[in-house]
Amino acid sequence: MFHLNFIAMIRFWLQKNPITPDPNDCLARVQPVKVLSHDDIVKEVIKLDPMLTETNVSAVLPMVYKAVAQQVADGNHVNLPLANFRPSVSGVFTSIADGFDPSRHLVRTSISAGTLLNAEMERARVEKILQPAPCPVILEYFDAKAKISNGIVSPGFIGTLIGDELKFDGNNATEGIFFIDGDNTETKVEVIAIQTEGKLSFNIPAPLPSGDYHIEVRRQYKANGELRRGTLGETLHVA
Repeated sequence: MFHLNFIAMIRFWLQKNPITPDPNDCLARVQPVKVLSHDDIVKEVIKLDPMLTETNVSAVLPMVYKAVAQQVADGNHVNLPLANFRPSVSGVFTSIADGFDPSRHLVRTSISAGTLLNAEMERARVEKILQPAPCPVILEYFDAKAKISNGIVSPGFIGTLIGDELKFDGNNATEGIFFIDGDNTETKVEVIAIQTEGKLSFNIPAPLPSGDYHIEVRRQYKANGELRRGTLGETLHVA
């Protein structure tokens, strides 16, 4: 089990930044030491206070999650030592008289670091490492109809991905762009208009059921080589 200690490091490597105009610009990509789940955090909490039981912590944490989510959905701001939560509305409004339209706008949550997290990050140590094996990197998804990034998905319209190592072999069925819902059902993009290492423009599959999705690019390196995946960190939504 991973546990933070004095030798813990945030490890990063540098790669070319495909968004800025200067070809020499680079951006940092962080390599996670480990991805922790709810159960992992329960165990970490017990390490902080051995008097606590796994049963009690496992019971309380979901109620904390639920209470925070309900308050934000009710329009409240929630400020916690770990993070600050705010309700937000995204999308383009055509005039001062325009109203909320679920086909063009999305209710989302704005989250920023809290005081405790900021204090912990101030003591964090970093280490530059060599870049791992190349793989697709998705930095942004832009929806042409909604005209917003990393939010709404409009089936039947144009979507664009910005990143690096995005170009793949369209004749290989295992490669491509995939929308993946909460049940891990995959929908592959069939029509791609622009395909470069830094940009993919495509027709969003239609119909695409309502719900939350992750978008993923898969690319095989060399003949019969390893299939590598790049996933956008933001959750996308089909209304």
